[in-house]
Formats: sequence, structure tokens, C-alpha cells
Amino acid sequence: MKIIHNKNHLRIVRWIARISAGMIFLFVTPFYVGYGFPMPNATLSWLENLWLIIIPFFLIGLLLGWKWERVGGFMISIPVLSGFIAALFIREDPSWVMAVPLIPGVLYLISAYSPVK
Repeated sequence: MKIIHNKNHLRIVRWIARISAGMIFLFVTPFYVGYGFPMPNATLSWLENLWLIIIPFFLIGLLLGWKWERVGGFMISIPVLSGFIAALFIREDPSWVMAVPLIPGVLYLISAYSPVK
């Protein structure tokens, strides 16, 4: 099944992914850096520590997706989905705001695997 039918659709998907990735990066990075690159510690829950490990991966993936869509898409999607799966296994409520980076991650993967070039 083809999701993208022509070059114009591919261009639109790429730019939606890039613009949303840039906005997310510009919004999240100051908070992460402002807290002094927080490291996992004993005062936080297991899931909060996991998210602290995941955040740098998806931030790097947001930037890499501009040049290498497949790498960026996987660097965003795999860690975030792993965090959600871990939350389900330990029976805690996942932080649904962490689903926002999945938007550019999935769009990067759609454009990377599109048969239209």
C-alpha cells in the first residue's frame, strides 16, 4: 500500500516532519539543559529514570532526521515506544506527552521508506 503517491506529497511529509521536529527540539532542549542534563538517580521512580535516559536519544534523532530520515525516525520511535512498553509492564501510567516526538519520528520513517523519490 502506497501512503505517498507523488513527489509533492513526499515533500509535504518531509517538511511537516522537519518543522515539527525543530519545534519539539527547540521546546524540549532548554528544559533538559536547564535542569543541568539530569542523570538518573535514586530519588526518582524507575520510569522517570528511564525517561531521563530516553530523552537524549530522541533529541539527537530529531536532528539526525533532517539529513538521515531513517536513522532519525528509528532513534525517535524505538526509545519512545520502549518507554511506553516499559510503563505498561510495570503498570504505571505512561507520560503521554512523550508521544509527541512520535509524530516526526513516524513521518521520518514514512518518508524514508516511501517508494517515491
